[in-house]
Amino acid sequence: METIRRFTLDLSLGCGLFAAGCGEPPAEPEPPVRPVKIHVIGSLEPEAIIEYPGTIRAHQTAEMGFEVVGRVAEFLVREGDRVEKDAVLARLDPRDY
Repeated sequence: METIRRFTLDLSLGCGLFAAGCGEPPAEPEPPVRPVKIHVIGSLEPEAIIEYPGTIRAHQTAEMGFEVVGRVAEFLVREGDRVEKDAVLARLDPRDY
């Protein structure tokens, strides 16, 4: 009798745990909101537009040199790639030499 009661208790406990585990999968977290800086300078009215001469330059530059003159035919690396010292970064068009 004790064995039947123990089996019934174990069976009902197992079914309850199984049923509790059956549910919807947890929702994926939303991606974080990334703030954006906005600067408004002056008015956007047409009569308020003022033009200034200027030059735009890249924030980062790479100085490259070649032993011969020619057109660049192929870039072997992309911006942000890590390179070893003395690695080939670009190839020139071989028709000129």
